[in-house]
Amino acid sequence: MKYCKTSDEIIKFVENAEENDIILINNGVYEFVGSHKVVFKNKRNVTLRSVSGNADDVIFKGGGFHKKDGYLKTQIDEPICILSNNDGIIINGITIRDSNCHGIKIAGEGNNANITIENCKFIDICERMIKGSMGDDNYFVNNIKIKNNYFEDTQIPVESDHMENFEGDYIAGIDMMVLNGALISDNKFVNIKGKNHGARGAIFIWSGSSNIIAERNVILNCDRGICFGNPGNVSVGRGNAMFFVNGGVIKNNFINEPASHGIEIAYTNNIEVLNNIIIRSDENGRGISETTINEQKISKNLIIKNNIVRGKIDAKMAEVKNNLTGKPELENFDNIFNYFNFKENKYDRI
Repeated sequence: MKYCKTSDEIIKFVENAEENDIILINNGVYEFVGSHKVVFKNKRNVTLRSVSGNADDVIFKGGGFHKKDGYLKTQIDEPICILSNNDGIIINGITIRDSNCHGIKIAGEGNNANITIENCKFIDICERMIKGSMGDDNYFVNNIKIKNNYFEDTQIPVESDHMENFEGDYIAGIDMMVLNGALISDNKFVNIKGKNHGARGAIFIWSGSSNIIAERNVILNCDRGICFGNPGNVSVGRGNAMFFVNGGVIKNNFINEPASHGIEIAYTNNIEVLNNIIIRSDENGRGISETTINEQKISKNLIIKNNIVRGKIDAKMAEVKNNLTGKPELENFDNIFNYFNFKENKYDRI
C-alpha cells in the first residue's frame, strides 16, 4: 500500500502504479485545477481511496463551480481522468467538489473496463459529475459499476459556463456513452438543475450503450430523473448502432419533483421500466415519457409496468400495464419515502 499526503504524490503514485496497487489518501483537502489532475493510463487492478473509506475525510477540490473567464477561455477541471487501457480501477471514499467541468472523466474511446466508483461524493460540478465520452473507434466501456454515491449541486450554472446554444443548461449527474453491462445503483442525486430547468438527466445513458441497470437510486428535485437516450440528437452514435440503449432495466427508483421528465426514454430497444415511484406536485405532469422525435425510430420492445406515478405516462407503442398514475392514493407515503432513503446514516437524511 502507498500513502499520499499531497496532490502531487497522488498524481505520481497513480502514474507509477503497478498491478494490484492500493493507493491510500490521508485526510485532507487536495487541489486539482485544470491540467493538474489524476490520470489513469495502462493500469490493472489499481485502487484509489481515502484511508478511512469516508468520503468526507478526503476532498479533491477544483477551481470553482463557474468558468471564471467563460466557456471558451477557462481551462477545464476534471480532477480524475480514466484515460486509456485501464482494467479494474476502483475509486472509493473520496469527495470531488467545486469543479467547473467534470468530476470523473472516463474516456469511452480509451479501451477502459471494469471500473468501480463507490462511496464517493460529488458536490457542485458545473457540467458532468461523471462523464463518459465516445470516439470513432469500436471500444466500449465494459462492466462499470457506480454505486452508493452522493451527487448534489448547491449552485446553478450561468450562460457563460456552457456552450452558447445550451444557455446554462448543459449540466447532468452521470452522462455516459458506449457502456456495455453497466450497474448504476443505490445512489442519491439532489438539485441537479440548469439555468432554465433544462438540465440533462441525473442519470443519462446514450450513444450505443447496452445492458444497463439503473436501480434503487433516489433522485430529488432534479430537472430530469433517469434518461435512456437523447431525443435532441437524431444520430445514435458511431458505427451501425440502431439504438441509443439496447437492453436494460430501470427499476425500484424513487424520483421526487422532476422539473421536466421523471423517466425519459428515446431511441431504445428492449428496455423495462419497473416498480419505480415518481412524485410530482402536478398530477398531469410528465412522469414516464417516450420522447423519440422520429416516428421511425420510436423505442422498440419498451415495457412500463408496476410503477406508481403522480403524473402521466406517455409512451407510444410501449406495453404499459399495472401502473398507478394521476394522483394515486399513497396512504403510507412517509414509509415509502423513507424506504428509498439510505438505510445507513452515511448521508444526511432528507
